[in-house]
Amino acid sequence: MSMKNNETWKFAHAHNAKIWRWVGIIWLIISIIIMFLFKDNYEFISIWIVFIGLAIMILSLIPTEMALRKKFDKDGNLR
Repeated sequence: MSMKNNETWKFAHAHNAKIWRWVGIIWLIISIIIMFLFKDNYEFISIWIVFIGLAIMILSLIPTEMALRKKFDKDGNLR
């Protein structure tokens, strides 16, 4: 949906940037705490932190897509 036109592209990137900013800060804090708690098993835990972070990034596309569909019609025009 973000690739319909320049306006949808900019909106999607701005919306997703807001999500990633807050989720990134929260995930950073959680990751640091987890790393300190499991410092004996550093390599195994760090791999899981990366995979969970990747899943969070992919899942953040869902609310962005929902926001696009609320703001624009199927042709990319403002509602």
